[in-house]
Amino acid sequence: MQLLLVGTNHEIAPVSIRERLSFSKSESKRALAALIATSGISEALVLSTCNRVEVLAVSNDNDIDSAAVKLCGFLARHGGFEDSELDGYLYTYLGLKAVEHVFLVAAGLDSMILGEDQILGQVRSAYVNALEEKAVGPVLDHILRKAIQVGKRVRNETEIGRDGISVGRAAVELGRRIFGSLAGRVVLAIGAGEISELVVRDLARQGATSVVVANRTYEKACELAKAFGGIAIRFDGIRDWLERVDIVISSTGAPHIVIKKSQVEGAIRHRNERALFFIDLAVPRDVDPDVGKLPNVFLYNIDDLKTVMQRSDGNGGQPFLQARAIVAEKTEEVEMWFRERAIIPVISALRGRFEEIRREAVEEAWRKLPHLGIKEKEIINAVTISMINKLLHGPIMGLKNIWNAKSPGKEDEGALLHLVARLLGLNHIHLDGPQVKKLETGVETMEEAKEKEGGSHWISATSL
Repeated sequence: MQLLLVGTNHEIAPVSIRERLSFSKSESKRALAALIATSGISEALVLSTCNRVEVLAVSNDNDIDSAAVKLCGFLARHGGFEDSELDGYLYTYLGLKAVEHVFLVAAGLDSMILGEDQILGQVRSAYVNALEEKAVGPVLDHILRKAIQVGKRVRNETEIGRDGISVGRAAVELGRRIFGSLAGRVVLAIGAGEISELVVRDLARQGATSVVVANRTYEKACELAKAFGGIAIRFDGIRDWLERVDIVISSTGAPHIVIKKSQVEGAIRHRNERALFFIDLAVPRDVDPDVGKLPNVFLYNIDDLKTVMQRSDGNGGQPFLQARAIVAEKTEEVEMWFRERAIIPVISALRGRFEEIRREAVEEAWRKLPHLGIKEKEIINAVTISMINKLLHGPIMGLKNIWNAKSPGKEDEGALLHLVARLLGLNHIHLDGPQVKKLETGVETMEEAKEKEGGSHWISATSL
């Protein structure tokens, strides 16, 4: 089996591409069902945020390139693209490079805002969503639990992102460029989620005095408005408030345009040429892009904020290095876990052989001691099981240590597994055919794979 990740993010795809590839929660559920029904895909996860769309999967295909093509085609069809239209907009990570990437994402190290907090919750939600759809097996379960651990440790043990510029501060900067001062400005927040709250909070700190909140669920609009001493309105009241507000922050989960050009055209007739500033943080976008062409209207989307949010220190300095060290540590732990999974058939066969011998001996004892009662038999059974476990502990730990100590790609792993099996008297063991065949025929060693990928790590067929 192979682990692979296919996706795109704010670095390589504009919002016009990302919004078509994005998944709503219901679409994610349908996508997961379709993915695990796809030939060769046994586990899957879909992560869709305003800055990225990624599919992480475990493939049973011996041809990993074929599996990657399937995932690329899946994303293309979802977005209504021809496969070739996404050339240059998608990246693919294999094996441990996929693991490392997931950890970097969860830690906020691959975000537009270095160290941002929201992504960890989004990774957790994607994991829960995949669990609910029974799309997570032992491999993704292990990786995603580790990813959440990585995200928590980076936030608790480093200063990453503590002093970085936020989306809200970027909005403040752009607002100053337009209005000079934000004192007394009226803000309309469309959508009452976390990101809207954070942006409104930063605007309020800089002098914005009035807050109006519109949300599909009126009760949620009331909650956010109350936090800022503002007022809540229903969606059908947005058009009237566009005549009176100065700044509009929109961040809904709607799959379609929320603010149409015609709505804004009607509003600006009554604004006496006062500037109207839109920040569209949604993917798919909430505000019709043509709104930005109207007179005295300034429209920015999430990608337009990118240059404003660039950190002055480039990479976050020492906290960034500390965070990367945590990612590297946890990636090595996953590599060790993968490698130990390769010897599970040997360990299982060894336990099975010892249990077979134990059971035969116990059954022979029953025949020779027919007078034994149920309690005596239970005691003998428990004692022999305990004895077998103690006898096996040393050999199993020794086997794991030998296996983990060897350098990946330096030896023929398939041959080593067979040698260990013979030494332990397990000549009958059936190791995974495709795994052993790949190693015995020398189609591609881990070292060759790493060299081909410019040093990137692959999880070999025996590593899962």
